[in-house]
Amino acid sequence: MSREVFDQIAESWYRVRHWPRLRGELEELAQRWRSGRLLNVGCAHGADFLPFKGGFELWGVDFSGEMLKQAQRFSAKFNLRQTWSWLMLFPCPLEMKRLIVLWR
Repeated sequence: MSREVFDQIAESWYRVRHWPRLRGELEELAQRWRSGRLLNVGCAHGADFLPFKGGFELWGVDFSGEMLKQAQRFSAKFNLRQTWSWLMLFPCPLEMKRLIVLWR
């Protein structure tokens, strides 16, 4: 999907999807890692950050400016403190759905 499509669906995506799609797996990682810096590339409005609310420095990157506006709204609602950045992604040979990286 294109950036324009994600810009168009951003507000409805925010209203429908308030919890991580891989909630159990992400909660398990948050318990195992306990703290660190977390980078979510393709973060949309930030729902995948919920399990990492405490003890993590959170960074979200997305190519949709409208999704990042919803991310700011989401973080205020759930009291998340993270940094949001807009990133222009170029087409690549591999289809990357989600990338979450922990670094120390």
